[in-house]
Amino acid sequence: MRLDRGKMPDVVQAYDSILRRRDISAFDRLQLVQSLGEMGEAARPALGILTEHLKHRDRKTQLAAAEAILKIDENQIAVVVAFLSDYLQSTGHWDRERAAEMLGELGRKAKPAAAALRHAAKDTDTKVRVKALEALRKVAE
Repeated sequence: MRLDRGKMPDVVQAYDSILRRRDISAFDRLQLVQSLGEMGEAARPALGILTEHLKHRDRKTQLAAAEAILKIDENQIAVVVAFLSDYLQSTGHWDRERAAEMLGELGRKAKPAAAALRHAAKDTDTKVRVKALEALRKVAE
């Protein structure tokens, strides 16, 4: 189903409104956040709620919000890099691994995260170390 471009502001406003509710399931919230990212720049009015979701209690939603923010506005790179740098300290090894991977995907734009990636390269989890080293290589290219 394709959305009429003229209806996008209404759709984004509806998503924003739904995301502000507390009674939606984690799965639905995750889907809405990802959908906003897929809308690209048309979802710019939702950047506020997406930025709030960087602090959401669900870690998958946090990471999805970071991805969505970048798909909507690449000028938000500093916010996302800072978030992912902090996220490298997460208690979950999968979270740290994914944060390192995402920073690597950003390449040189993630240079401010180099110190956090060097620290993550000494992680107790092998996969986190590998992703952090790969990211460091990409950041340096």
